[in-house]
Amino acid sequence: MVSIIGFMKRAKEWIAAAHISDQQKENAPLQKQPEAEDVLQDGVQPDDSASQTASTTPGSVCSHGSRVSRSTVGSRVSVTRVRQEAEHAALLERAAALKRRQQLEQEEAELQRLELEEVALKKQREIWRGIEIARIKAKKEELEMETALAESSAKLKVLNEYERSEDGASSHGRRSRNRGSLTHDVTRASPPQPDVTTPQTPPQMLQTPPMALQDISSHSNVSRDGDILKVMQRQNVITELLVKQQKQSQLPTKDIPVFRGDALQYKSFI
Repeated sequence: MVSIIGFMKRAKEWIAAAHISDQQKENAPLQKQPEAEDVLQDGVQPDDSASQTASTTPGSVCSHGSRVSRSTVGSRVSVTRVRQEAEHAALLERAAALKRRQQLEQEEAELQRLELEEVALKKQREIWRGIEIARIKAKKEELEMETALAESSAKLKVLNEYERSEDGASSHGRRSRNRGSLTHDVTRASPPQPDVTTPQTPPQMLQTPPMALQDISSHSNVSRDGDILKVMQRQNVITELLVKQQKQSQLPTKDIPVFRGDALQYKSFI
């Protein structure tokens, strides 16, 4: 814009200078005319007549007027030409400035478009991040539920084993009691036998030796201890399995599900 103003200022200076030069050209023949008249007066001879002088003077005046009119027309044409060239140059500068302005506006629009795309991508990343967080949270809850179920099933298994062992011991006691009652019934139902003299055994032979009683009690204690050891071993095995399963459940899954973008499957994905 500053270059256009400077150019217009220079064009005005050129036009003013052209006007001054044209005025000087117009005034120059008028200043030289008295000198020409003096020359004509000095060159008049006695044999010249008034008619000849009169016949020559109007022709010279007409030729001088035509020269003045031609110079005036030429100066006007030159001024118009300079003015037109100045306007043309100004229009060219305006066109160049308009082109630069349009280019800047296009760059600004492109920058705004890139900013909008960046904002849209940021929002999309936030949405995907929320979906991923929800999926991980659901996986954690599912893992906690599976761990609780595994612990509960392991406890139930141990309790079932213990109940079976208790049932076995109680059934063995019932069988022994039934056997004792059966023997008692048989003895009651058998007819009395005649008295038969049998040699009396000394009291020491009728009593059970204390070593035999100790062997029986120790045998029962050993069998009971063996059952307890078996139960404890099973509990240890179950505990190891639970610990192993817990460690495996804490590991990340190999297959990570990916949300395909279907809005109808969003709830099932979560």
